[in-house]
Amino acid sequence: MADLVKAREEQARAEVGHTDVSPRLAAFLVFFFLAVIVAVPLMDQIYDAVTKGGTPAALEVTEFIPPADVITNAYSDKGLLATGFAVNAHLLREIKRYEDGIKQDSLLAETMLPSVQNVTIGYLKAGNEKAYCGLDGWLFYRPGIDFLTGGGFLEPVVMAKRARAGDETHEPPQPDPVKAIMQFRDQLAERGITLVLFPAPDKAAVYPEKLSRRYDGRQPVRNPSEAEFYRRLQEAGVLICDVTEALTQAKGQGVSTFLKTDTHWTPEGMEMAARGLARFIREQAPLPGISPVLFTRTSKTVENLGDVAVMLKLLDDQTFYIPERAMLQTVRQSDGAPWEADPGADILLLGDSFANIYSLGGMGWGEHAGLAEQLSVELDRPIDTLLINDNASHATRRQLSREIMHGKDRLAGKKLVIWEFAARELAVGDWKVDFRLNPVHSAR
Repeated sequence: MADLVKAREEQARAEVGHTDVSPRLAAFLVFFFLAVIVAVPLMDQIYDAVTKGGTPAALEVTEFIPPADVITNAYSDKGLLATGFAVNAHLLREIKRYEDGIKQDSLLAETMLPSVQNVTIGYLKAGNEKAYCGLDGWLFYRPGIDFLTGGGFLEPVVMAKRARAGDETHEPPQPDPVKAIMQFRDQLAERGITLVLFPAPDKAAVYPEKLSRRYDGRQPVRNPSEAEFYRRLQEAGVLICDVTEALTQAKGQGVSTFLKTDTHWTPEGMEMAARGLARFIREQAPLPGISPVLFTRTSKTVENLGDVAVMLKLLDDQTFYIPERAMLQTVRQSDGAPWEADPGADILLLGDSFANIYSLGGMGWGEHAGLAEQLSVELDRPIDTLLINDNASHATRRQLSREIMHGKDRLAGKKLVIWEFAARELAVGDWKVDFRLNPVHSAR
């Protein structure tokens, strides 16, 4: 018996280590695999040419060349050496964007991905890399969840890890928001301008019970470092208006303060935040008296599918998440014209998409009804704005600095700067500290 077992083992080793493949079969397999490899990109290019017209996406390489403003801004900000790094980083980012675009726009992705995600997201509620599926049809933006559930953003270990997070396309971020905010406050103070911080809370902070049944929703969820963040700034005399508690309490009283399928607050939540901010300004940063400016509000209903639902990339005819309705309060000036930012106002609002959502028509939620408009009504005075949807930790300050350096002093005549940013930026933002706000430097 032992000899038989040994013989079979030797036979098995011999068969495993040697497989006979005929030349014809080998040639067929090689041809088949090469055909599959070539067919997918070839189908994509034919599909692009037939359905979209023009140059196929794979041949659109002209954007690899950095535009003139990238070069001039890098040179004016950091000098000649930094310009070379900026051009190289732009090239690498464009290569990555090109590769990502090819993958996202491929015929296979367009035809198969929505159907697959309809199952994994629509039925299994699995979410994807950008969105989490909550309870009762609620959706949450992943960076907001990461902000609330991750480590404290002021913890030395967390900041050290973030400071090493750069790569060949992106500089390492400056992870300390306190440092950037203190610097900005001091720069404005040199010009006699008061700073008010206005962090816009994340939806999951106010509605944790819609993400997990372990929460009752009576108290907002906070990042472990938020208390320390507020303590440091308040001890340094920085003015901070935090409306998280107010929005949570209003929710408990039946007021819907955030959209179910979108990242942002409802018009009611935003208007409540504007009232709270106006009250804070009157109490903590009073402005010189002016003749009240009269504005009127008009109700308007809009309907749209939230941005988080769009991130899920479901089929167009999906019914898992349907468009939401929102009642806006559009603002008009005394002559009946739509509200507009006033460059001569003594208040400048720096903000992101939370300020823009009901102001910027391209976001799909209406116009002339955003945070600046509502705050203007609450304060009975005009407001100037500088709003950029993303990267609020540095984007608006960078643009403000660039305009000042190029001779357009957006801070001239200002008494108050309100800096609105999504609270999640505290943990994920790049809090750059290399911006200048003194117009004297630009004249030299």
